[in-house]
Amino acid sequence: MSKTVEDIGLIGAGLALALTGFGVVALPWAITVSATGLSTMASIGVAAGISGVFGLLQPLLNPQNTFVPGSQQNSQESAAYRRTVYGVQEVGGVLTYDSAPAGSANYQNQGPQINWRHQIYTIAAHEITSFGRGGKLMVVIDNIPTQLVLQGDGYYVPADLTNPYGGNNGVHIGFEFDLGSDTEASAFPLLSAACSDWVEGQSIQKGRAKVHVAMRYDCTADGSEVGGTPAYGDGNLHTSVPIYVSGRVPTFRFPLIGKPILDTRSPNGIGGYNVATNPSNPALIIYDYLTDTEYGMSADPSSINLDCVNAAANICEEEVVVYIGANGGSVSENLYSCDGMFDESQPRGDVLKGLVGSMAGWIVPPGDEWRIYAGAYYPPTQTITDDDLRDSIQGDFRISRRDTCNGVKGSFMPSYLPTNTTEAQPAAWHATDFPPYQGNGLQGHPNYIAEDGGQIIWKDITLAYTTSLWMAQRLAKIVLQTLRFQVSLRLACKLTAFQIQGADSITFIHQRWASLASPPPTVFFVTQPTLVFENENGAPTLGVDLLLRENDPSIYEFTAPSSPSDQGEYSQYGTLGVI
Repeated sequence: MSKTVEDIGLIGAGLALALTGFGVVALPWAITVSATGLSTMASIGVAAGISGVFGLLQPLLNPQNTFVPGSQQNSQESAAYRRTVYGVQEVGGVLTYDSAPAGSANYQNQGPQINWRHQIYTIAAHEITSFGRGGKLMVVIDNIPTQLVLQGDGYYVPADLTNPYGGNNGVHIGFEFDLGSDTEASAFPLLSAACSDWVEGQSIQKGRAKVHVAMRYDCTADGSEVGGTPAYGDGNLHTSVPIYVSGRVPTFRFPLIGKPILDTRSPNGIGGYNVATNPSNPALIIYDYLTDTEYGMSADPSSINLDCVNAAANICEEEVVVYIGANGGSVSENLYSCDGMFDESQPRGDVLKGLVGSMAGWIVPPGDEWRIYAGAYYPPTQTITDDDLRDSIQGDFRISRRDTCNGVKGSFMPSYLPTNTTEAQPAAWHATDFPPYQGNGLQGHPNYIAEDGGQIIWKDITLAYTTSLWMAQRLAKIVLQTLRFQVSLRLACKLTAFQIQGADSITFIHQRWASLASPPPTVFFVTQPTLVFENENGAPTLGVDLLLRENDPSIYEFTAPSSPSDQGEYSQYGTLGVI
């Protein structure tokens, strides 16, 4: 059994299911059939190899916590899960090599005052795009962002009296970086020269992004020689923070851009496409995850609808204004981005839900082909009327209080936290609460609390692949609006509705409703089409049941800032940094 078939079961127990940021729906077709009708059904060529009929679920509204514990810290484990990193991240690594080589050569232990310790931190189970931040090679050492300088074959902490890890006329901490390319002939030449037990190109490390850290023993760890003349005559400025004393090693975090992904909108490159210039595009990341044969779903690329992928990728890269400064300058970001990581211990279905949730979208597993959609309002393309019905209408016009809310809060992984100025602090990279979005009628928000009789009802979500607090607020509003448009219908249709697929947007016109003073909605999202086989007066009859959910453009609308004093729908905490 392929991983694609096997793990669709993890998504929701059958090929009939589709996954959305806010719901799992049976798509594109679920089939129900009576035992007496099987032979007749087969004779007209209708396949019934579907494992069930399923209704709307709420994975993002009741999410699994997909944050990787300790991913911002270094770890030492006898056996560690392999990590996959997408987009912009700042992570620790898994210690996979540790040596203090004896000898008189460079980076070897030459006596009590010049001792070296070498470690390798494996960052990801694949090749990554780059190390660094903002085009600069950086490492965060004990929470201190440190820009490195190139010297010879390696990178080093520069001589800087304000940095406790800086060296002077020598090296105190050095780094070598390997992006994890399978074609890299010699990833760590300095390590190879210093440590005879390091076998270059070891298969266990082949194709894995990793960092070599060389640390010189701090023979005067009290900081007494900082800024003074080194007493040992070795020309090295000893640090004010002890390194490699009593086994102490600093904490390291490595800013990076994760796995290179292909852009299906740009043909004629690697694998038929060029490498994406935006490695955080959720639609392209999902395409990569679906087709990856090592840690993904192993889907055949030909089974994925590229028109849907490309359209979703374009929606994700629409720019939205998130902040306007006092000087009138504006800050913009992409509508959706996906920046996060997972490891092999997480079910692939849960991973796929998280990736899709980062763009508030949905994905249709292949009844015929995979289809990927970003969160946006899609105008209706087809119309159903009373003439298309074969039975009565069933519907729910309100969901239960247990399932609804009037405010959404939760956690995300911020790449930075804003201050009271337009400058950004160093990256946070710890799961934290985002500014909640509440339907309180203030600052352009809808007033759902009044509709609920003044009772405050919160919904918690987890955004493990979101690093922008502005984006987190937009996603929170989509969750809220999806729940507040509550009308659900089940239509028993004739075969005239056969062309309607899951994730379509349709118009339903019921003649009697049109005359009401407050008519029900007419635009719906198809969450589940089901081909049914019935026995009517001894004659076989085919029909289509449609499960619909109310749809509206306002679900995806968000008022942007218009001036330094008007923040739109964003909270002032999120835009001004007022805590």
